[in-house]
Amino acid sequence: MSWTNPNAPNLADYTAFLQGAVGIPEAVMPYNSPFIGYALNRALDLVINAGAAVSGNDYTLAVYNCAAHIQLVITPDVIVNGVSRNWFDTAREQFGLLKTVDGVVTSSSDQGTSTANAVSEGLTNLTIEDLGFMKTNWGRTYLSFNQSYGPNVWGLS
Repeated sequence: MSWTNPNAPNLADYTAFLQGAVGIPEAVMPYNSPFIGYALNRALDLVINAGAAVSGNDYTLAVYNCAAHIQLVITPDVIVNGVSRNWFDTAREQFGLLKTVDGVVTSSSDQGTSTANAVSEGLTNLTIEDLGFMKTNWGRTYLSFNQSYGPNVWGLS
């Protein structure tokens, strides 16, 4: 995949990212869909542009991964000749995007087994929206970029 400007998020490159990295076919989301621009604009609002602390390419990838997660959440399935493509509904079901998120599991057990995971301090500070981002590959990648910016830029450490 060749981008026109890898150092600054833009609609053309984000659309290419959706087709290549996310695998959303044009048949289920036309490239003139207003939902593409909405997801990109929302991601631009969410992703921290830490200036010199983050290179342009890292910032661009953070925006595109954040936007891809948002894309899966907001985009309705298209209907062609009276038949729904169900691509986005299937993706939302696969990633559990319509299920309530109320926290990170810290311990689990039954009579025969027990498991406990250490929960990093960063995970305890996640918002409900951040917990939703944990459900997809793209959301987790976005959060990892944000976390790598450091605690002085973002609340996760």
